[in-house]
Amino acid sequence: MEKTGYFVLVSVYLAAAAFFDQRTGKVPNRLIVAGLALGGARVFLPAPGGALLSLRSAAAGIALPFFLLFPFFCLRLMGAGDIKLLMAAGACGGPDVVLRCMLIAFAAAGLYGVIRHLWWKGAAQAGTRLQIRLAVFVLAGWVCVHVLRAVPGLPSCIRALAGGGI
Repeated sequence: MEKTGYFVLVSVYLAAAAFFDQRTGKVPNRLIVAGLALGGARVFLPAPGGALLSLRSAAAGIALPFFLLFPFFCLRLMGAGDIKLLMAAGACGGPDVVLRCMLIAFAAAGLYGVIRHLWWKGAAQAGTRLQIRLAVFVLAGWVCVHVLRAVPGLPSCIRALAGGGI
């Protein structure tokens, strides 16, 4: 698999996860397993035109979201499906990509939450809990990280966020 094809494949996978998350409020475990299999394909299948993701990097990409986000799950601030989806994204991209993806996704979701809270003040005052479906923002983070890496001439702060070096 070449890099662009793999990026598109993982993007389609994350779009499917976002669809299910928006539609049902859950990301099916079968879809999570498919994402982990995509990460395994990147590790074990030859990749013409791109370097293989090492097994160590894929394992670190899986472990990073788990260890960083599990406390939020224990505090009921985050769903297990969101963590599992980020673990699958980590299997596909490694720890550097998933960390940047998480930063972008959480920043975008936080901004969305603030805007939504201000827009619907009455719902927030009525005691309803604001739930944000994170899978859409994970997809946006994944796309941003990879698209920003491909754009030449970006300011150094944006290139650093995308992992392109300073």
